[in-house]
Amino acid sequence: KRLAVDEQGGGFFVERARQAGRRGWMGAIFSKAATSQVGQHGVRLASVLGRTLRQGAVFGTRVRLPHASVIAVLFKLRRGLTANLVAVAGDTWVHSRNLAYFATAYKLLVYLARVAWDAAGLPAVEAAGKPSGGVFSARPSHPLQAAAAAAVASALVWSRFSHINYQILLYVMARVVVSLGRLVAEKALPASVSPTFPAAYPYLAAAAWAAVMVLFEFRPDLLQGSMRRSMEGLYHFDEPAATSADFLPSPMWCAVAAFTVAWAWRNGGRAALADAFRVLAGAARP
Repeated sequence: KRLAVDEQGGGFFVERARQAGRRGWMGAIFSKAATSQVGQHGVRLASVLGRTLRQGAVFGTRVRLPHASVIAVLFKLRRGLTANLVAVAGDTWVHSRNLAYFATAYKLLVYLARVAWDAAGLPAVEAAGKPSGGVFSARPSHPLQAAAAAAVASALVWSRFSHINYQILLYVMARVVVSLGRLVAEKALPASVSPTFPAAYPYLAAAAWAAVMVLFEFRPDLLQGSMRRSMEGLYHFDEPAATSADFLPSPMWCAVAAFTVAWAWRNGGRAALADAFRVLAGAARP
């Protein structure tokens, strides 16, 4: 009976924490109630963590292996086949391992944070998505739980600088900036004038390109090395062309274009190709 919980989950532990309120928040974390909850759900928690570890490894491999292979083929063929295979395998292993470690640590820390949160009797705000259901849950019930768990897990996994970790950080940061922009528009603007993302996208693109070009022209030392080198090849070639070949497309571009045209022609794209050529011809006219 004492282990019965209400529909919101954690009722027994909240009540125990209230009875021991004088001990403070840290006392509630290490109370017998919180300890017993962890013990009761040990098997299920181990199952969740094991599956999370596997999912992190699988997803990391799925993302990094094609990326590393393409980079090796396009830019690093001079290293030789063996060196490229070793590099691709190493990058894939590091990416999948780090992602698996972070995901597992995050889920474990979220679970422990939620147990402590419920034991301390703090208010819950259920996360978006599928309801957790019951007492056991490895999903946060408050934004602070997710933030604290992610910060600690990041310190354990992502704090060491490497080109893999840095690429993942750039990937995450770019999407965080876009999401925060959406959140600001949602909170700061009235619903009647709040733009949709497709409507706001041209302004976002203009601001991003304006910022990156100003940085490139006046403070290129602040840009990522690979991005700076790519932009130098695009925009800083003020010297005259050495030969007529400087005006011709690369063999790789020609191969891609020929394959695209042949594939479209063979798969019923004749009308589409004809329309495309007509559009190009019309655009070329003064």
